[in-house]
Amino acid sequence: MPRAVYSLAVVILCVLCPAGLGEQPDESAPYRIATFSCDVTPPPDGHPLIWLTPVKEVETPLEARGIVLDDGQRRYVLCAMDW
Repeated sequence: MPRAVYSLAVVILCVLCPAGLGEQPDESAPYRIATFSCDVTPPPDGHPLIWLTPVKEVETPLEARGIVLDDGQRRYVLCAMDW
């Protein structure tokens, strides 16, 4: 899964960055891209609003990874979470 996320990020960078094609970047279009990674494992003692039995221990933590694309007017987030 991480390979697919990084491959997608490279493709998006190539599309959004005209400097990669030998052209001068346009200063009026501030494209930005960022990556993130976050631990999204639920707490072992549960949450009062979830009606499930809390887990006793965390065997494998859950992780969310993604990219954020910003063109100066809109922001897009592509997030993948392992299950």
